Amino acid sequence: MTWNRKAGLYFLLVTLAVFSPVLWGEVFLPTGFLYRTPLWYNPQVPLQKFDLFDAVIAFYPYQTLLSNGLAQGDFPLWNPYNFGGHPIAFNGQSGYFYPPRLLLHFLCPAWLAYTLSLALHTFVAGFGTWFLAQKLKLNPWASLFAGTAWMLNPYLVWWLECDHASAALTPLALLAVLHCRRSWAGAGLLGVCMALVLLAGHLQIALYVVATVILAGLVLLYQERVPKVVWARLGTAAVLS
Repeated sequence: MTWNRKAGLYFLLVTLAVFSPVLWGEVFLPTGFLYRTPLWYNPQVPLQKFDLFDAVIAFYPYQTLLSNGLAQGDFPLWNPYNFGGHPIAFNGQSGYFYPPRLLLHFLCPAWLAYTLSLALHTFVAGFGTWFLAQKLKLNPWASLFAGTAWMLNPYLVWWLECDHASAALTPLALLAVLHCRRSWAGAGLLGVCMALVLLAGHLQIALYVVATVILAGLVLLYQERVPKVVWARLGTAAVLS
């Protein structure tokens, strides 16, 4: 078995371990917050991860609205449940045009699509970092450590319920920047990665990823004295995204 396959299996097992509570009925939502709202108020229920209440009152309801709409053969552009309503598909947080999320909600009910999306991006964060580390010529054990460190870093774990897909895609975007040195395929990959980052929702996280990729590109261009064709490839990636 090649190291790539071993790494893929390893990161899959780590992802399954993280999401194993789903198997016995747990959900990745801080639902205890609901017991501090008037409708379900119960001071006896302990309150945990209060700063993630957005996942309960906004992000998961957004995904439920998307699933329900797709199940009825409709694409929800408008959310009628928030005050007088607002354009849910274009609010920058819903990520309705993010292809993986759209596909999952088309195929699965909301709770399953939501959980699979969290698991998918946890896996991508680790496995993507593996490929980036390999591209940087780290040995396999160091690459496994790097992937584990990124997929389980405190930020991604704490904010897991918010499904920050953009952060999970960062290693793949940086890998694409490195590939721009060698081929136009790297420009295409970078364009796709950055388009996904911008479509995934959470625009503030997307801004951080874009800034990181721009900085990596500038370091590549100025430190290594790469030829002008690499400028063209990076520019092409920007246009594609």
